[in-house]
Amino acid sequence: MHGDDEYILVESRALKLYVSKSDGSWRIFHKPVGAIWASNGRFCKLELYNLRSEELRVLVADRFKEIQKADGSIILVYEPQSDISVNFRVEFADDETIRFSYSIERINSEWMIRSVNILDEAPKVIGDGYAVVPVGMGYAIPSTANINFETKGTYFPFTPIYEGGYLMRFLGLVKGAKKIGRGISAAVITWSSPDVNVALRTERIEGKGIIIPTIALTGDAREVSIHFIERGGFVDIAKYYRKLVMKEGLFVTLEDKMKRSPNLKRLIRSVHFLPVCKTSLSERVNPNGAPRWYRRDFNLNLKPGDSIVFFTFEELAKIAEHLKRKVKIEHAYFNIFGWMKGGHDRYYPDFLPADDELGGNSKLIATCNKLRSLDYLFSLYINPILQFEEAKSTDPDDAVTLANGRKYHFNFYAGGPSYIICPSRIIKHMSRVIPILKRLFSPSVSYLDYMMAIPLLGCHDPKHPLTREETIKHHREVLEYFRTHLADIVAAEAPYEYAVPALDFFYGWLNFKGRPGLVRVPLTELVYRECGVFSTWLANMARASNEAPSFMNENLIDYISVGRTPLLYLPPHLYYERDGMPEVNNILYCRANGSWAQKLCSTDRLIKNAYEITVPLYEATFNSEMVNFEFLTPDHKVCKATFKDGTIIVANKSDGEFDFNGTIIPRHGFIVESPTFIAFCAKRYNGIEYSSPALFTIRSLDNNRIERSKSLRIYHGFGDSKIAIKNVNSKAKIGGSIIRRTGEYFIFNIAGEANVNFLE
Repeated sequence: MHGDDEYILVESRALKLYVSKSDGSWRIFHKPVGAIWASNGRFCKLELYNLRSEELRVLVADRFKEIQKADGSIILVYEPQSDISVNFRVEFADDETIRFSYSIERINSEWMIRSVNILDEAPKVIGDGYAVVPVGMGYAIPSTANINFETKGTYFPFTPIYEGGYLMRFLGLVKGAKKIGRGISAAVITWSSPDVNVALRTERIEGKGIIIPTIALTGDAREVSIHFIERGGFVDIAKYYRKLVMKEGLFVTLEDKMKRSPNLKRLIRSVHFLPVCKTSLSERVNPNGAPRWYRRDFNLNLKPGDSIVFFTFEELAKIAEHLKRKVKIEHAYFNIFGWMKGGHDRYYPDFLPADDELGGNSKLIATCNKLRSLDYLFSLYINPILQFEEAKSTDPDDAVTLANGRKYHFNFYAGGPSYIICPSRIIKHMSRVIPILKRLFSPSVSYLDYMMAIPLLGCHDPKHPLTREETIKHHREVLEYFRTHLADIVAAEAPYEYAVPALDFFYGWLNFKGRPGLVRVPLTELVYRECGVFSTWLANMARASNEAPSFMNENLIDYISVGRTPLLYLPPHLYYERDGMPEVNNILYCRANGSWAQKLCSTDRLIKNAYEITVPLYEATFNSEMVNFEFLTPDHKVCKATFKDGTIIVANKSDGEFDFNGTIIPRHGFIVESPTFIAFCAKRYNGIEYSSPALFTIRSLDNNRIERSKSLRIYHGFGDSKIAIKNVNSKAKIGGSIIRRTGEYFIFNIAGEANVNFLE
């Protein structure tokens, strides 16, 4: 294939690495499948920056002083000028992994290497295939898609894919895949430093889609690795990365975290609510910032100086009581936004006192006591990193200084002009407020907003300089400070993976909506499933209210598809007392025909159905690895998740019906089969035909398998009341009635819910 006189060859069991003696270009032959991965006709590209003259030179490294083979490695000596010498090294990390690295052997003090494109527009995927990108929950990007993005550092929140950040340190590529699944060969590019930039774009040449990645090393980053997987796909890529983070120590399970935070057991059993009590706009707010954002995303037409109240503290207490007593929600988590002085995003870091219009400190204390008495978890929103000029305690000296010497200052949020505070100064400011919050309100969950929803920054202030690695260290210290001094369960918005060991609740790690042409794949689930409770954004709650903006349309089926409990929208004020609330018929899980919940309003029906489906499902699987996720239809609308304990979830997000092994699953229907929990929304199940979709859940109360259990709880959400259940016993008792088995099945009529006891 390549002559020995033209290339240096290094070989392992699975790979052949060829490096050109003339220009350093390389090819990797994946032997088991015959696939070739190659550079872009050169070794790499780098940027030299002159610290005195500010000259920037972009160099293509395709001519080398020396290219030699040494101790199984290939070393390329690059000297672009007499006072600079760089050694590039390509070597096997193992039989299926090749490492690319560089070291600076000599450099004039006037110059610095600002970045090295160690993989420069390479390796490409040409034709059938896709990229695997850990942005938010995760994406597969087909070669036919139209995409172009670049991060500044690894942990970066702004891409055109979705608002979710680049959460993990890898990029996957799959060759020879006509659909989103396994291909001929997969490559996983991984790195350890946060100073790695990722760029990805697609092109179309001669009718073929092409995926073009670039990996740039900046700051202290010095190496990347490419691991090759025979006939791999996005699941295999995620599983390889999972092994790496386990070795690294990032993988800490909820079961282990329960040893430090026993209340996590209650969080696992909870559905989630995020009520925003109040928002208001500063007179100094940028009209193109929060006012435009609120109008576009929340249908709120507020002008500078305006305010609006959605919930008073007394109303929140009454809503919680209603959910507990009337809707029978045993466990819930309320993350209370907009409680502080001025409402959401106003006078940080001066959070106290609680807003007077909402009831002040006294009413908030009473509401917290009510939530506690109901055995509900709750948190009070805190933004530890954003400080507004209008707040008396704001200290610009503590703000992040950017590389250009300017303070990180902007005007976007409701409070007007603001600063981002250096991570090394966060605890200084939080130590003024956290002890008071603990004494007054004693929340059961600590919630930190925004700290990791921005790019991972260093700080260039000579009084408090930080590298990105040091920022990670300070973020972890802040999380532990909140755990120690406020509440032992810790939740955060849009966290990056470095927070996994210290964090319990991950807002933004579920986000099912995204750009057309791209395919959602649950990378966070496949890698970190057992490590935390994952949730979506404020702007993507499952809803039943026609008052909610139309984009707030994460459907309950999205959460069911990955076995997660939902974040649920609450309409403003005492929504359940409102006369003439419109019936919501277009959302499947707002139904309650044939069930006791029919007397509830649409919002409460959705909450009840969501609770009965997702809480026992998550309890059964929170500590079980998601071992596979696959699409059962070419349009990716029907998916199947498989867990290590044997649980499977098939979810139908299409507009038609889907037949799964004889179960007819309607639009937005599903089937869950696990050893101790079965649930379905179907038009046929166990041979029974339903005239319209029927929702049932079946839960083993003695922790035996359903078919051998002596005690089951059956919940009927809507539809026909008849259900067939397979069980080895001969008789069953519901109340005072005895039912005998017919063939393999017991046939029950369940109007709402019932406990079934089986007899020999």
